[in-house]
Amino acid sequence: MTPNVQYPLFTIGIPTFNRSEMLRQSIGAALSQDYPNLQVIVSDNASSDNTEQVVRSFNDRRIKYVKNKENIGASGNFAQLVDLAEGEYFSWLQDDDLIFCNFVSRAIELLRVTNAALYLGVAIKSPTTRALAVTELYCPPVPMNWLERKPAVIDRSTFAALSLFVSVSIPPVAAFRTENLRSQVASLRNCDFPLFGERTVLLESIDENGAVCDPTVCGLYLLHNDQAWRHMIGQVGRFATEWERMAVYIDSVIGTDIDYGPNLMDTLEQVPLETIQKWYEESRQWPRHVNICNQVRPFIETVVRRRLPELFQYKNGASMRLIKKFADELCPPALVRWISRNFGRGTNPRV
Repeated sequence: MTPNVQYPLFTIGIPTFNRSEMLRQSIGAALSQDYPNLQVIVSDNASSDNTEQVVRSFNDRRIKYVKNKENIGASGNFAQLVDLAEGEYFSWLQDDDLIFCNFVSRAIELLRVTNAALYLGVAIKSPTTRALAVTELYCPPVPMNWLERKPAVIDRSTFAALSLFVSVSIPPVAAFRTENLRSQVASLRNCDFPLFGERTVLLESIDENGAVCDPTVCGLYLLHNDQAWRHMIGQVGRFATEWERMAVYIDSVIGTDIDYGPNLMDTLEQVPLETIQKWYEESRQWPRHVNICNQVRPFIETVVRRRLPELFQYKNGASMRLIKKFADELCPPALVRWISRNFGRGTNPRV
């Protein structure tokens, strides 16, 4: 195949198993891209429904259909798509998700401009594909210029640190340079923490040029009861066990001599306060034998010490007003005067 310099080939890989009706929508979304040089690969993991008929009904030369003789597991099916990809760029589109028509063109534009190894867009999380009045956005937890739609580049070490808290991105709005991704296929197949596998795949695909985070909504992550992670997360103890395995693996990937520095601190400073509180509580439970946990924990603690006093001041102020109210109503005059002297009209007691 002769390379197209202006429009390099982009491969969309769709793993599927017994979801023919959902798959129909996903294939339609993939084929509706406004980018002219596209390959869509459907890897059927030995479905027993009418998946093959649905795929062939599109009759589109851009589609390549592969059916496994036996089920090779979800991770194996995801990895197989990377093996089969012919494009210079690649993304996974799960059979229950959708991408908007500008996803591929936007991803390639920013990957070429920034020379980043990974593109991360914004996805809508919704239980429906039509009525999106009350929805949630899933986006990288990094500072971006949303008003002017300017992307931000995140370095590998900051990405690794954030991966302890959250998946920095999710399919269907992540796009890779295919060659960077190919070397990670083995670890994907052998992953013993499938609940968090996408976090390490994203991290390992990043090189010294980092990942570009784009404040552009370009996909829909469909919420429904048949999602695999819902079944896995319900198993007692599985979340904690797999999280620790992931942290140990990230530690081995990122190394020990890492300077997280101002980039991580700047990111944490701009994360919403409620989220910082949640992350801080989680970090207190991290295992002490994992190096990256010990390196990142002081950053979140520093941010909490700096930012939480605002919240505590508000809470204390409310508490002091209640104390004065009850004192006025219930206490002898001498005690009321003492409370007024020590607490006054402010929010903090005098020491």
